[in-house]
Amino acid sequence: QPWLWWVPKPKQILILEIIFNSGMLNPAKDDMAPIYHLLEHFDTVSQ
Repeated sequence: QPWLWWVPKPKQILILEIIFNSGMLNPAKDDMAPIYHLLEHFDTVSQ
């Protein structure tokens, strides 16, 4: 099966930049699901 690459949309990039700039450089496992669902709100996200 070929690799599926995630190409984030501009709003998803903005969200990730905000998270990064807030100091969350390496989110804990418990923080990943809320981030994933927030990004998914704007478009599909591959894992």
